[in-house]
Amino acid sequence: MRRYTAIAALIGAACTTSPTAVRLDQDFELKVGETVSLPGNSARLTFQTVTGDSRCPVDVVCVWAGSAPVVLRLQRATTDTVATVDAVQGKHELVAGGYRIEVRELKPEARAGQPIPAGGYTVVLRASALPL
Repeated sequence: MRRYTAIAALIGAACTTSPTAVRLDQDFELKVGETVSLPGNSARLTFQTVTGDSRCPVDVVCVWAGSAPVVLRLQRATTDTVATVDAVQGKHELVAGGYRIEVRELKPEARAGQPIPAGGYTVVLRASALPL
């Protein structure tokens, strides 16, 4: 029985993956629930969810661009920051833990009559280091 437990533990450890590392000052994409690691300071960034999507559909003429708040989580050894950042208007960035995380785009585009499932979003981000 111990032998099977040890083998299962080894297989589980081999299947565990580290977050993908991204480069600073370059766009990268995250799907809902995905995590990446940022260079320096051992930081991890997770795209948690979209809390609402009232963006103007691309196939409609609107008087207001709408809103699409996304929730980002930046974890470091000593801090854990969760912030809501709007992909359309207002605050487009998270500044924390020595980084500026800018929301560049939210995919897919909104279309009239075509709801996007909660896990169907991808956010385009760009991270940069704050000057010391």
